[in-house]
Amino acid sequence: MNPHALNVLEYREALDLVARFASSGLGADAVRALEPSADRGFVEPELARVEEMRAFLRGDAGWSEPAIPDVREGLRKLRVEGSVLDGPQL
Repeated sequence: MNPHALNVLEYREALDLVARFASSGLGADAVRALEPSADRGFVEPELARVEEMRAFLRGDAGWSEPAIPDVREGLRKLRVEGSVLDGPQL
């Protein structure tokens, strides 16, 4: 899709709106990194995942997803040779 069309559709703004509902910073970043695709081999499995989640959210399974911690800071720390993570960071 061309940049003008994405601008007219306010594509980036839509991604920002969806990213606000992500359960982690990593998820929000992944949403904001999405690009349109016409590749059917990519789109169909993604739509199937969306349908699975939609069906899950409509039902009452008595379970909710746990918060997903942002591990990027711990990973940056581990880049330093000899560094270790403490229990909560793990």
